[in-house]
Amino acid sequence: MLGLAILTILLAFAFTFTNGFQDASSIAATFIASRSATPKSGMLLVAAMSFFGVLLGGSAVAFTLVGLVKVGSGPQELVIIFAAMVTATIWNILTGRIGLPASSTHSLVGGLTGAGIAAAGTGSILWGAEELLGPAHELTGITKILFFFIISLVIGFAGSFLIHRVTFIILRNARRTANRSIIALNWCAAALMAFFNAANDSQKQLGLITMVLVSSGLALTPEVPLWARLVSAVILALGTVSGGWRIMHTLGRKIFRIEP
Repeated sequence: MLGLAILTILLAFAFTFTNGFQDASSIAATFIASRSATPKSGMLLVAAMSFFGVLLGGSAVAFTLVGLVKVGSGPQELVIIFAAMVTATIWNILTGRIGLPASSTHSLVGGLTGAGIAAAGTGSILWGAEELLGPAHELTGITKILFFFIISLVIGFAGSFLIHRVTFIILRNARRTANRSIIALNWCAAALMAFFNAANDSQKQLGLITMVLVSSGLALTPEVPLWARLVSAVILALGTVSGGWRIMHTLGRKIFRIEP
């Protein structure tokens, strides 16, 4: 059991590395493709802000993920986490190889759900349907994740459309010197997105590492240890610097050809 726990923690760090090149490429794609930054300076900015995002991030997302599968703490829970980590890591590597942008969060949620059903049936998963339809109409479990997945798409689409229209009007008589201000704003936007993305995303791995420690008896309370946060910060930054250039090419050239 101890050996499986150590292997699962190592897999969690491997997943963090793949998460780094997946997310870094998504954040940096438009930033670099628009020539607001060189590839080197752009990736270093995203890596640095990702590092601090992990260190200063909270634990709310971590324990949302922890509560998805309802099985007792022990060997069964450990095997479920191990299986989820294996599949999510493989998915990140495969999609990175073919240049396909993918959500590390949702691949991990899928891995946990599939492993949970295989281990203990559909009743072991917190679907959230009963809570949503109940008197309190509470958003929780898989329903909560799917709801905010859809909402994020709507907000991203509507917000970007509105901002583009407004800036088009504001800059209708602008000269090329306005690009300096736009580039400065792009740096700010990329830095903030990298920080908050890392603060959010790193919590998945940290939450599962905490579950592994508790399930294997290496920890008594479900608290994220400082060493795990620090190691995750370093590995995510390294994964970011490694870059997902194929994904970046897909986002910056194939979906929409971005020009200065």
